[in-house]
Amino acid sequence: MIKEIATRLAFRRSGKPRRWVIFVLFKDGLIVRSKFRRIVYKKNGTVQPRFRLWMKQTQEQCAADTGSNNVDILRREELILQSLRPFEETSKSWRKKRLPGHLLDKEDLSGHLTSGSEVMRNLVISISHDDYVTVPGGVQVCIQREQKHAQERGLRYLQAYPLLPAPRLAHVDEEPDTLVSINLNGKKIGDCRMSTLINCITPDMVAAPVIVHHLLGHLPEQVMQLVQATGKGRCIFWLHDFFSICPSFFLQRNNLAFCGGPPVTSNACMLCVYGEERTDHAARIQKFFDLCEVDVASPSAFVAEVWQEKSCLQHASLTVIPHITIDQRPRAQARAPIDGPVIIAFLGSATDHKGWPVFASLIQEFSSDSRFKFVVLSTKRPQLGEDHWRDVHVSAAAPDAMSEAVGAEKVDLVLHWPTSRETFSLTTFEAIVGGAHIITHHESGNVARAVAETECGVVLDDEDDLRAFFRNGRAAELADQRRTKHRSFDVVQRHSQMSFSLNVKD
Repeated sequence: MIKEIATRLAFRRSGKPRRWVIFVLFKDGLIVRSKFRRIVYKKNGTVQPRFRLWMKQTQEQCAADTGSNNVDILRREELILQSLRPFEETSKSWRKKRLPGHLLDKEDLSGHLTSGSEVMRNLVISISHDDYVTVPGGVQVCIQREQKHAQERGLRYLQAYPLLPAPRLAHVDEEPDTLVSINLNGKKIGDCRMSTLINCITPDMVAAPVIVHHLLGHLPEQVMQLVQATGKGRCIFWLHDFFSICPSFFLQRNNLAFCGGPPVTSNACMLCVYGEERTDHAARIQKFFDLCEVDVASPSAFVAEVWQEKSCLQHASLTVIPHITIDQRPRAQARAPIDGPVIIAFLGSATDHKGWPVFASLIQEFSSDSRFKFVVLSTKRPQLGEDHWRDVHVSAAAPDAMSEAVGAEKVDLVLHWPTSRETFSLTTFEAIVGGAHIITHHESGNVARAVAETECGVVLDDEDDLRAFFRNGRAAELADQRRTKHRSFDVVQRHSQMSFSLNVKD
């Protein structure tokens, strides 16, 4: 309550700061007063991500107040370029300095994996980059679902993720034996060395190939040893992103634009902060694929096509397994007509790469336009002028929470304006299942493809086209089409069984 009152006192409904806030924080010329610099700026002098839009709005307001047209407003691209650091420097900043006080030894871990002297051949081993139980995100929700499917089959689901996170593969010279945290059926049982896990695994306790959801922070050489310890010599490898091609897992050159994964020796790589790391990265991934039989699982045809063209990695098979498939069916009885303003929504975390700054700028520009109402469906309230916020948390226990919220809020249009090419986009399909249509752009990867295939939305050229779309009435027309279609059709969804769609159990 106190935070909400303070926000109202400091900001207008549109999200613009009030004049007294500008007076307190800034000197003439929009120079941040020394006492507040650490709040607004990073150590390298760039604006903190959460203040970028706020600073832009402040600069625009100052320009309007002074009648000046000469205020330097930093674009997203300029902010990113200013904040770029050598990739190795970024990697070092990720590393934790405090190590765990206790590590599981072989006897401890074996006690969790066996029942006395009895060896149960019902273990499924999963490798990923973080704790899917506590960290929110699409990949994490998918792993939760996979665990659920494993337990429904009488299997135990063991996950290993790096205790020391990193934005790249682990380096042998830094940590020759990776520290990993272990979850068993969704409960953490402790931390250990990767070698401890490898030494505990025997072929007679494992029921399926190792499932690799992500190698971020791992030594692929040790993951390969784990695969060999199962006695199967093969693994399932998910293409949740493009990390198997480049440490820039969105395939963005200098975090700016989709590069398409050019050859490692290309000039484009030499000009990118990820280029030097990519040389060693690609060689290590190549060796992993050469020494293991890899069944590749892709969440979309889009990412499968890009991966096949750009990776050149040998694999035993490649299967497209969409996380969600949908079917649109006519209703026996039409729903009641819907009136009122067009409801525009943003789904999920308010992050830059998902297009939040674009959505926030729409709030700012159209907050006084009675034709539109802006809502946010997420776990945290942005408090940047949205008309309504609803707390939504998707999990294995509540897999339909987002689509149900979209339906309950009667959302017409969902803006999904990512800065990278999405390999699947759960929120896109959740929006369509909830009865909404999507607004996106041509470079959004599987989002644009899903809109084209389902005919549930529009694909625009750029941000100028987006603003024109709202100003000239096309947004209202699309909302009317959505409401007409929603009256007569139901959208039926089916979630995949994740790796079990490949019949991973022997």
